[in-house]
Amino acid sequence: VNPAGVVFGRGAMINVGGNDVNDSVLTLIDATRAAAVAMELRANLREMFSILRGRYDHPESGQSLVVLVDDVYDPTDGTGRIPTTFRDGFCGTLQNPLFTDALRRTALDNLAMINAAIAAEVAAQGGVLVQQSVAFLGHGMNSGSARWLSGDCTHPMDIGHDGMRRAIWEGLTGERF
Repeated sequence: VNPAGVVFGRGAMINVGGNDVNDSVLTLIDATRAAAVAMELRANLREMFSILRGRYDHPESGQSLVVLVDDVYDPTDGTGRIPTTFRDGFCGTLQNPLFTDALRRTALDNLAMINAAIAAEVAAQGGVLVQQSVAFLGHGMNSGSARWLSGDCTHPMDIGHDGMRRAIWEGLTGERF
């Protein structure tokens, strides 16, 4: 047991990445679709917890499972915009001239709603939420040399993976380093 009260033993990490919400831009700009995705994410997480617990959580024999789940970071750092120099992958979607300021605000609101759904299900299942959305804030595409994401607005660079690792450690222990 560490200072945060987490018993180390068996663990599983469920990564809810950007691909889960940005494969289709409609997921982020349509509130109805975003709500459906949030409900589906909750159902999928519930099922994953059930499967993992059934297979690996056996408290009667001293084998407890800790399940960590991360939320989704925002490559725009809450602005809805990125520098025009980034055009690859999801960055290209963010650069689309049809992506108006109103749609950008809707996308940010829908991402927050999806992250809230993830957090709610993790809490309901007794898991550990790893807030990548908080860890990556200030390290998105607008952050210059502090950027943790590759030029596609989705995948972390090495420093971003280190940031993820640190957020996981904080989720497990409550300690920052």
